[in-house]
Formats: sequence, C-alpha cells, structure tokens
Amino acid sequence: MEYIKKAWSKAAVADFDTHKQVLSEVSESAADNILIVWPPVLRFIKQNLPVAGNGRDLQILDYGCGTGSFALELHNQFNAHVTGMDYSQGMIDTAKQYTGSNLTFELGDYRKIQSDKPFNIVTSIMALQFVPEPDIDSLFHAFSWAISDDGILVFAVFNPEWIDICLERRFLFTDLDSKKNPETCMMKLGEDKVPVCIRHPSDYGRIAESNGFVKIMQEFPEFTSDFLALYPETRMPTEVAEFLIMGFRKN
Repeated sequence: MEYIKKAWSKAAVADFDTHKQVLSEVSESAADNILIVWPPVLRFIKQNLPVAGNGRDLQILDYGCGTGSFALELHNQFNAHVTGMDYSQGMIDTAKQYTGSNLTFELGDYRKIQSDKPFNIVTSIMALQFVPEPDIDSLFHAFSWAISDDGILVFAVFNPEWIDICLERRFLFTDLDSKKNPETCMMKLGEDKVPVCIRHPSDYGRIAESNGFVKIMQEFPEFTSDFLALYPETRMPTEVAEFLIMGFRKN
C-alpha cells in the first residue's frame, strides 16, 4: 500500500495538477476528467439536488479528491462546504495550496469518513477503481453512514470496455490477471504501476444497492470535441467511452 501512495504522490504535480491557468498545460490524463467527466456529473447534481441542503448549508464530500480542483469547482458552483479526502499525501499537499473559505482537505481513506452533519452529496472522480476488494464494500458502507437520507452519490470510473481496448493496444494498462474473467490489471503511472479493479455497472450497482442506495443514472460520456481539439495527437482509444458515470440516491 505504501508504494501505491508514493506513486500517486509523485504523480500529483507531474500529471494531476489541474489548477493551471491554461488548460492545454494540463496533462491529457487529467484534462479528460475536466472536459468529459465534470459536465455530466455537475448536471446530475443540479438535476437531483437534495431538498435538505442548499446554499451555505449544503455539505459535500469529494472522495479521492486528488489535487482538489473538482472540490473547488463544487464549492464555486453550489456555494457549498466541500470536504476533499484523499489517501495520497502529495495530492493533499497540492490541494491545500488552494484551500479557501468553506473548503477543507483531509488525508485519509474510508476509515476517516465522519460528519457531525450528514453530507448531502458524495462525489468521487476516478478513484473507486483503485479501491480493492473487500474495501470497496466498506467504502460504500461508510458513504451510506455519512450521507443524509435524501442525499445523492455520484462517481466516475473507467469504462471496462475501454480498458479492454487499451490492453489490446498495449496502452496504459498491463498485467491482466485473467483473460477469461479479468478482475484486475495494472495501470502505468509515470515510472510506477498501480493496481486497477475492473468492475462493471452491475458490480457497482450491487454494492451500492446492498448499502442502501437506489440507482438513478448511468452514463458513458463520449470524448468531447473540446478534448479532441486540445489533444489531437492523443494515443487514447477515442471510439469507445473512457468513463462510466453512475448516480444514486440514498434510499
């Protein structure tokens, strides 16, 4: 586990600092989140905003917040108190450079999730595929404990079909655990590799529903024209959606 944390910390500034003034200076492995994932996630939140929280009273947890740019976007969009949480010291150190009013960053994993006031919204952008078994069920249990009864959960992960194509082309992913029913592989992260769990919508749906959530959204967003214009030489397979986005409401 420690080598994985160190790998993410090294990547925090090199690949995932998304606070740059010019988007073209952000690596494509982070800009794809901004240009492809953020819009449908923010749209989902606006369309399903919990009744219990609005304005200053809205409490949001951004789990696996990375360098904190999405947490900052959530604060700006919804005038909410946002808590960003990540287990990488490098990510949190970078995020804390941008801490402002109603924006908090904490080092930790699901074992640290706690709130005197339940969170109205929990988000997680490209983090859950790095949570191994059986921790993923414990994480969703923690989400269920921490979120308000009318609260919503929305997250983005890799589309397993996109992982399959990347493996075929020997791009980004290696070391598939099984050709027949793969469950894990390794993702290149600079000079390091980190394990990735290959989960399908039905897997996440089963875990979420067993912890008191009801699915209300599932989307495979296409590569946007803005991303393709900004990174015309990308090696990423663009004919299949890179991401799976799912949204749930606490039952």
